Amino acid sequence: HSYGNPSLLMDHQLNTVWEEDDVPGAGHFGNYGDIDGDGLHELVIGFCLYDNDLTRLWSHAPLSPDDHLDGSAIADADGKGNFVIAMAHDGHDASVHNVDGTVRFRVPMHHCQNVTAVKLFDDLPGQQLVFIDKATGPSEERHAVITDGHGRIISKHRSPGYYSVVDWPSEHGPNSLIRVERPYPLDGEHRVVWVDPMGKELARLEARSSFADHIARARLDPRSDHAMYHGATLTPSVGDLDGDGTDELLITDRDTVWIFNAP
Repeated sequence: HSYGNPSLLMDHQLNTVWEEDDVPGAGHFGNYGDIDGDGLHELVIGFCLYDNDLTRLWSHAPLSPDDHLDGSAIADADGKGNFVIAMAHDGHDASVHNVDGTVRFRVPMHHCQNVTAVKLFDDLPGQQLVFIDKATGPSEERHAVITDGHGRIISKHRSPGYYSVVDWPSEHGPNSLIRVERPYPLDGEHRVVWVDPMGKELARLEARSSFADHIARARLDPRSDHAMYHGATLTPSVGDLDGDGTDELLITDRDTVWIFNAP
């Protein structure tokens, strides 16, 4: 699939130092991490793993002609440096691979779009994997699935929007999740919700709740993704803004920034 090809590697002056035109399922963006413990990063591009010298270590064919990498995560499965590589396939189940490329397990999804590795549970070893369906279309087709590094499903719940990780503890562990919801259609109620890894809502954060006026003024179709691309959405960012060691949450539209401290 041509989506995302060619794939380029650039130096700090944006000079191209490597280019490949046929990365299987190149998709949206790559990922990196020191998977083999040699102190140098390996690269995940498409359904491939590259060594630090850009030798392709392994690859997998797309699952369909239009399949490409929507997202990926590298997770320490047991807290001992035994890594797994999770891949979100466009329109298919997610797959999780061992470092040698073999499939460790698959996660049934409607259309897995995002995957994140994070420590959510104190009583489980290593990091957990958070898989999110594409945040468009009917809500019954949008779920979040959280697994351990061995494929055991810990939580599955509705998620009408993507998750961002914040270091705000919940009763389960040191981190929790922010969900910026995308209603269907997009002229419905937009919510920003702090949730625990089981999907329980802990608080609603008050930001802009409606884009109906913007959609009507710009003559956008609220049932089309194009309304979102033309401003009918909220965008989250997470970071320690004040240097106190705890994340703040930024929510933005095209006009306003809302900043929230940890509750």
